Amino acid sequence: MKKQSRRDFIKYSCASAGTLALSGALNGCTTFALLSDTVVPIQELQLPDIHDEKGIYIKNANIVDVKTGKLSNENAITISNGKIEAMGHSTTLKNNDYLEINLNNAYVIPGLIDSHCHITFPCTYGFNIIDMIIYFKQIKRNYNQHIANGITTVRDMGAFSLLLPYFNDQLEKGNHIGPRVIFCNKFTNIYRSHPDIAPPDFTRWAIIDDYTVGDQSIWFRTMAELENGLKWNLERDASFIKITLDDQSLMCGGGKIPIYEQQHLNTIFNFAEHHNLPVAGHVLRKFGFDRAMQWNMHSLEHTIGDAFHSNQEIETMVKKMFQLFPH
Repeated sequence: MKKQSRRDFIKYSCASAGTLALSGALNGCTTFALLSDTVVPIQELQLPDIHDEKGIYIKNANIVDVKTGKLSNENAITISNGKIEAMGHSTTLKNNDYLEINLNNAYVIPGLIDSHCHITFPCTYGFNIIDMIIYFKQIKRNYNQHIANGITTVRDMGAFSLLLPYFNDQLEKGNHIGPRVIFCNKFTNIYRSHPDIAPPDFTRWAIIDDYTVGDQSIWFRTMAELENGLKWNLERDASFIKITLDDQSLMCGGGKIPIYEQQHLNTIFNFAEHHNLPVAGHVLRKFGFDRAMQWNMHSLEHTIGDAFHSNQEIETMVKKMFQLFPH
């Protein structure tokens, strides 16, 4: 048997984990498959040319009342200045010279929210500069497919720091279609904590990575690096802070990983409070959950897999108004 290098071991182990995640055997973060025959081609959606200065009149719609789970008796909607103005029936609701869209009995629901995704991560476990164009097409399709599947808002839980602003800017300019993106920018994590694999561990193109896609992690070693990383994310319009609280690697049997010291967490939560930023915690183990319970977290991402929650812990989560996103 050919001896594997550490780089190959990481690459193939991650690929195996990805296969399990896709099969439903593992909880994982979401992106769309790099190659698939099941996605909706965005050009087939035939989206209308909508301008904010002109209202929208939607008729012949099957409007779903999500509170009752039943279809509404109304089948027409008028929208003005980005807000629903009125609902009624196509025979009585006035058009007001708005842009008319005939849905021909298609269904209307509120925009869905993808509460945990990594929209700039292509679904691949390697990196090759030759395939950069393919990666960019995949990321653009990540944006497109959310809209194709009724998702109008996503909560991005960690992104490549150069790609996210680029694609969001292209979205604002109307150069591609996609959802509203709420994001944290980089993970606020200590050096070699989760995700504890550095680009050089699995690709020889890591140096080019920094200049083409950017870092996904702050990976601080000192208090100054932590403070600068928090400021960097905030200055680039971060809506929240993402921290990682587990002490065990999820990557290829990596074992124990570094954890925050008390002064790190004090700095993070003081910064969050000062700037009115929610804090989301990556938690997959009881160790991380117990640490999270000591702080005013906004949300717990994923869920623990090595213990059961006690009734008291559940009551505490409810009391502290923790949001839980299992994924």
